[in-house]
Amino acid sequence: MTTEYTFTPNDPDQCATSETMTINVNTISSLAISVKNLSKDFDTNQIIMATATGGSGTYEFRLNGGLWQSNPIFENLRGCNEHIVSVRDAMGCSNEPQDSITILEYPKFFTPNNDGYNDTWNIKCLRNDPLAVVTIFDRYGKVLERFKPSQNAWNGLYNGLPLLSTDYWFLVEYVKTTGEILTKKGHFLLKR
Repeated sequence: MTTEYTFTPNDPDQCATSETMTINVNTISSLAISVKNLSKDFDTNQIIMATATGGSGTYEFRLNGGLWQSNPIFENLRGCNEHIVSVRDAMGCSNEPQDSITILEYPKFFTPNNDGYNDTWNIKCLRNDPLAVVTIFDRYGKVLERFKPSQNAWNGLYNGLPLLSTDYWFLVEYVKTTGEILTKKGHFLLKR
């Protein structure tokens, strides 16, 4: 929209002349955004991609309030946190809609030595999922512990005795926000 404006000074103690200008007023572009995870749950390199619609078609994206970038892909994200992606029109005025995504990860080790740090092993990303179940195995496939991340964690004991420092395996069954039931296998290190 183009409009002409005339500016006339109204202070009698100043010497100024009127000025007429043509001002181009751009409309605010209405954008929408969606974010999806390109990685599988618990992958080491978590990658997300944002998709925007509306406006000029040239966008800038930002992750968690950081710097704006033209690339809609963000890599090496840490899990168990909600990540917020924003978009804006790179060619002019627009709203700045946001979408969020949570990345799942698990600890790669724990140290049950009662020092107050990493004394138990749990998948903290699933603490709010009352249906999630974790099963811990030794290297031969023997079940050592089964627990719900929302209620418990593993302390490195089997039948009340401390297990050796070595790798242990897990199987987790959990429900995605879509209602889909998924399983993931992995391993971690118990250090003493």
